[in-house]
Amino acid sequence: MFCYKCGGPVDDSQAYCPTCGAPSNTAARGENVSQSLETAAQAQMQSNMVYPDYNQLYYGAGQQPVDYSNHGMILNGVNVGKKKKVWPIVLAVVLFLLVVAALSTILVIKLKENKKNKELQGYLAAAEEEYDKGNYDRAIRKYNKALDMDEKCAKAYIGIAECYQGLGDEVLEGSNIDESDFDDATDYYNDGIDSIKSGLRKVKEKDKEDLEDMEESLKDSITKADTLLEEYYAKLEPPEEPPVSVDPPTTSNANTMAPPSTDNWTSDDKIYVYSYNDELGTKLEYVLEEYPEYRDYVEYTNMGLPGAGEEYTNAIDNLLDSYQDSYPSIICTDSYFTRRYVESDYTLNLYDIGITDNMYADAYQFTKDMGTYDGQLKAMTWAANPGCFMYRADIAEEVFGTSDPDVVQLYVKDWDTFIETAGTMDSYGYDMISSLDDISNANFSQNNSPWIKDYELELDSSVDNYFEVAEILYSNGYTNETNRWSMEWNEDLNGAVFGYFGCPWFLYWCMDSTTYEWKVTQGPSAFYWGGQYVHVMKDCPNTELAAFLVYEMCCDDEIMYDIAVDSKDFVNNKSVIQREIDENLGMASCIPNQNPLEVFDMAGKQVDLSHSTVYDSKIQDIILEEVDSYVIYGNHNNSSDAIDKIKERVHEEFPEVTVN
Repeated sequence: MFCYKCGGPVDDSQAYCPTCGAPSNTAARGENVSQSLETAAQAQMQSNMVYPDYNQLYYGAGQQPVDYSNHGMILNGVNVGKKKKVWPIVLAVVLFLLVVAALSTILVIKLKENKKNKELQGYLAAAEEEYDKGNYDRAIRKYNKALDMDEKCAKAYIGIAECYQGLGDEVLEGSNIDESDFDDATDYYNDGIDSIKSGLRKVKEKDKEDLEDMEESLKDSITKADTLLEEYYAKLEPPEEPPVSVDPPTTSNANTMAPPSTDNWTSDDKIYVYSYNDELGTKLEYVLEEYPEYRDYVEYTNMGLPGAGEEYTNAIDNLLDSYQDSYPSIICTDSYFTRRYVESDYTLNLYDIGITDNMYADAYQFTKDMGTYDGQLKAMTWAANPGCFMYRADIAEEVFGTSDPDVVQLYVKDWDTFIETAGTMDSYGYDMISSLDDISNANFSQNNSPWIKDYELELDSSVDNYFEVAEILYSNGYTNETNRWSMEWNEDLNGAVFGYFGCPWFLYWCMDSTTYEWKVTQGPSAFYWGGQYVHVMKDCPNTELAAFLVYEMCCDDEIMYDIAVDSKDFVNNKSVIQREIDENLGMASCIPNQNPLEVFDMAGKQVDLSHSTVYDSKIQDIILEEVDSYVIYGNHNNSSDAIDKIKERVHEEFPEVTVN
């Protein structure tokens, strides 16, 4: 008979297989197995077959070797052939998987640490940037963000102390040598010293160098605080008593305007208001709902014409010259044409009809600049339109490791950095912007002198900068080569584009179709985009009513707050905007984790239009066209030739202007 395990021959008398040592079939399986083996042996003998050695190669009829070493013999369902041992393989696989899992865990931890460190360094860099600008409060907030990530960050504690020193210095330098100034300064210095002390307690387990830096900073802080306070206290003198006036001047409440009485008014006192769309009409309704007694004396006309088109201004001019009963007492202009009426004799100086600086004090300065000519306020607006850089949060996370606006600002803080970041975006497969037109508003807001002064053209460095930035962005493929307001440009809000330059109306009314989360930061420069201004015209029959309507729309806090909440206009009133921020209003669906009003407010305070002239809008159009002609279409040999073409066209448009 044969062994049930290895298939080798076993005598009936043997209890164990002489080959593998397994119990014999008789011993292990009993008589039934023995009988089965005997029957099998007889069958083999009858067929003259020789039982193969399953551990050797067998040569069949065709003399081809057959390896039986891995083949077993099945008897009564039992594999009696040679079996592989698989447990070493299983063990190896398990060990391999454990090693892979361990390495993956280590890698994930390392990546998280790297991201955290990158974000920490970003906060520190952002704080240092604010410190260098003298924005100490903002710097302190960023240093505290760094401490939220690493409570043992010595640089943050030292930075906070330096900020408090700066705040203390500001108080003393700007003080009137008053006792309260010293108290305020002392508080700041003590806050700085407390920051260092707190840091020393937290950082004690870190490097000795960090401890030495903090101890040195603490000594400096205490010494500086003591020295400065001693110097200023030494200068302290009792304030002089104010002189007593025999006839003190009477004061009037110049911050508000009383509603005029309609007593003795007739149909001749009715005023007509004109605009190119219904925006001004909706704002007037807020006033007329509050003061319904004026409804019979105000008639609004929506002319339904493009605000930036000559058709509208020509129609207004015809009405102004026709002296009809429906004479335009109030008109609305798009910012494109605002300076045209500000610098004209058609419009009244609003200071002459009851508006005061105090009433308009909360307006953003750039809107005052736009509406002022030769010291006269000739236009006011209910809405400011400061601009910022809006970017995809998910792309920022992928490329920078964070989408925090303070950190992202470091990557777009000026045009050189903006271009460098555009190259980084390109390496990740993203366009920095969609259209070359996108940078125009941010660039034009940088001009530092009037382009035309004393009827002479003087293009400043902002024009050269525009050509340079546009050429680099376009030639390197950092844009998607679309045109602003084209279908492709709109589609890029959901495409592979990092950011757009936009303002409040663009955010709330143009970005509602995007499916991504966005955030807002300042960008390379503060700017404005568009706007609507109101003017009171020279032959207005009821300047008292006209001035009150303008005041209510553009100065009254409550009316402007209602306008802001209802329409999401970024109203031209810093106090109202701050109220919205405090109440967490102004959120947008595509910016769920940031209040964009904070960034717009900051930008609005930085825009400078003090160099505005009536020529600006047309010159900007010419520059845009010649930039495209040179950069996109190659119609000029170089930027100098393109600028020469700009000068030529400006002279053709304004023959009275001298061009060098």
